[in-house]
Amino acid sequence: RRRPDELLQIASVQTIAKRDFWPQVDVLVVDEAHTTYKAWTEFAKETNATVIGLSATPFTTGLGKIFTNLVNATTMHDLTQNGVLTPMRIFSCHRPDMTGAETKGGEWTEKAAEERGMVIIGDVIRDWHKFGDNRKTIVFGATIKHCEELCRQFINSGVMAAVFTSETTAKEREALLKEYRKHDGYLKVLISVEALAKGFDVPDVLIGVSARPFSKSFSSHVQQMGRVMRGNPDDPDSKPFALWLDHSGNYLRFQEEWDAVFAGGVSELDDGAEKAKKEKSKKEKEDSKCPRCEALWQKGSDTCTHCGFVRESRSKIIEVP
Repeated sequence: RRRPDELLQIASVQTIAKRDFWPQVDVLVVDEAHTTYKAWTEFAKETNATVIGLSATPFTTGLGKIFTNLVNATTMHDLTQNGVLTPMRIFSCHRPDMTGAETKGGEWTEKAAEERGMVIIGDVIRDWHKFGDNRKTIVFGATIKHCEELCRQFINSGVMAAVFTSETTAKEREALLKEYRKHDGYLKVLISVEALAKGFDVPDVLIGVSARPFSKSFSSHVQQMGRVMRGNPDDPDSKPFALWLDHSGNYLRFQEEWDAVFAGGVSELDDGAEKAKKEKSKKEKEDSKCPRCEALWQKGSDTCTHCGFVRESRSKIIEVP
């Protein structure tokens, strides 16, 4: 807005790109800037306007060539302390063996993730009944076929579930979300590949199930967990914590990166977070969880935050003043 009598024009990047026309702007604000679409990245590199990118997961390679500064407005730790985000309790559940699975560009292919994931669907259903207690849940599968099979077995176990994917029509999406948003709705489990991973906001979702293993896609892992971490401002006491059932191994695979981002935010663009991670050994995986309830240990603690189990000290030497 250059003069008081000028109108402020607002248009989405997608709309402007379809018209193949960029208006004269002083400031361009791009939401979900980690999705580096050609529609705005080329303009951002050439324009004299100020370009501001917003993202919870700025790990995409090349962002450092588009933006010159990085601002951490806050951290997930601070947002959790302030009640905006919900504390998480992580359970290390049975997960597929991805040894030797096909990869493309360092990431396991959808086909490989689907084939390995089909084997443990029974474990996903069993553990949900063990931990879930019929609470509102979002599940992330590997492919549409994988999601459909998960849905079928949830329904066979007596739980109302539905698939929400790129093949779900607009009318079906509207009906599903209307029912799912109800506090006492009959739809308890919504299953998706990526359609619900970004921007989806249903605050009273209490359980997240990760059934799609990632070799290097840390940003996808963070986006998925973010769907469950959102607090419930209408009734804060109804969601003192949320459960994350890790049937993919993603949480343990990306734990170091997660801890760093959770506590301090992102330190730099193009920091190499999106690289294939070395698999933990079987012993490391077993040592990472409570032997009683399978919740993951918090670093530096010998007491399980979920069930209170105390791990025996490995050293018999006790230091005293």
